[in-house]
Amino acid sequence: MISKGKQILEEKQWTVDVAAVIEEYKAKISNVYANIESLKSDMSKLYIKKMQIQNAMDQKLLTSKLSDAQSDLSTVQSALDKVENTREQFTQSRVDIQSTIDTINAQLAELKGQPAPKSAAAAASSTASAGGGGGGGGGGSSDDGDQASQSQSSDQSSDSSSDEDVVDKQEAISNKIDSIKSIVDALIS
Repeated sequence: MISKGKQILEEKQWTVDVAAVIEEYKAKISNVYANIESLKSDMSKLYIKKMQIQNAMDQKLLTSKLSDAQSDLSTVQSALDKVENTREQFTQSRVDIQSTIDTINAQLAELKGQPAPKSAAAAASSTASAGGGGGGGGGGSSDDGDQASQSQSSDQSSDSSSDEDVVDKQEAISNKIDSIKSIVDALIS
């Protein structure tokens, strides 16, 4: 009986010790769960900070790219302005050359004793009225130019040496016209 009583006391002590161990493990489990929640909260905060840092880095990169793009845009705009300016210069040059061709054609027609072409007559009259006169006799109207060309043709028929000079001038003017036309064609295309 004493041994049985001792055994019962030992078993009671063992159950008390086991209960204490179980309580200790329950406290440890509770602490582990609390630590897990704390770590989750910390991870969440760190993730938010990481995203903020990433966003700041992306903003800096995008700002740099925006600056580069704006620089490229200004370079392209500058090039476009230069191209537009060059195009306007070519257009003006073309108009000037066409005016010169018309004037030369009018002068050539006068030397040949033919009426000036319509566009050439307009150019010749505008040149003459502007005070240039070219080589067309100096008058402002086309009637004066016709009279001058008629008097020139009568003078040319009377003098053979002046005929040769006129032919030489006509050939030189024709060559200049062909040269100018080829330049204009090259500028246009």
